[in-house]
Amino acid sequence: MDYDELFRTRVVGPATSVVVGRFTRVRYPFADRVIDVAISNDIKGEGATVAMPCKPLDGFFLQLRHDDRGTRAVLLGDAAFQLTYAIETSDAGLAIDLLDSATRGLIAFTGHMTMPTRRRDRCYSYTIAQGFVSARALASEDSVEALEDVILAVDALARRPEGLAAVWRRTATELGAEIRGDTWTTGGDLRVVVASAAGAYTVTIGERRTAEGSSGLATKVIDDAGAVVWIESLTPDATRIRAAIAQLAATRIRAPYR
Repeated sequence: MDYDELFRTRVVGPATSVVVGRFTRVRYPFADRVIDVAISNDIKGEGATVAMPCKPLDGFFLQLRHDDRGTRAVLLGDAAFQLTYAIETSDAGLAIDLLDSATRGLIAFTGHMTMPTRRRDRCYSYTIAQGFVSARALASEDSVEALEDVILAVDALARRPEGLAAVWRRTATELGAEIRGDTWTTGGDLRVVVASAAGAYTVTIGERRTAEGSSGLATKVIDDAGAVVWIESLTPDATRIRAAIAQLAATRIRAPYR
């Protein structure tokens, strides 16, 4: 299979490729983005793998598998998808935000065993780990169209932090606030700073630990004295942020009048 010939009706220029070990790294120039992907299609029995880096998700783990070793307790509101995939993840809230309906649709199309074009050993499982997104099938891929579908699914999953960043920017505009940072990451590098007469409030994400010892990512609102109000969501909401700011302002210790 000639990887340079994929997406001929969609790319706006020639693809470029280079072999790196058992992978071929290919760059496909689309009108709105460049897909930079590594492909391994081993005809010797190691199956097919499609992968691309996603540094904003470094530190997060997600696996979608065709077996029962994962959990189905992550509620996506998509029964058909969750019948297809068992889900294992380090953070259920982030998994829900990443697996929006459009991304689930692309993933399900490449992994659903009832699709007439999918043999069981050519149904792809997906993993996010160590800052990479990958899809893997047990058999080598001999369909150009199927490989294109998988590349688009991996690309959609890897670009989800861009979608989350766009939501944070819209929320900053709604709050009349300043946005700092370029990229949404699990480390909270994207921040919203809300100025007020009483001081600034910073909205970002962080790891929240419970009294029981568990932890998970959540949104936090911090005042300039370091006090924090947590919001149990990774999708920013202007109304909830305003309520958190009001809560912090109400508990602020003020110097007595002289």
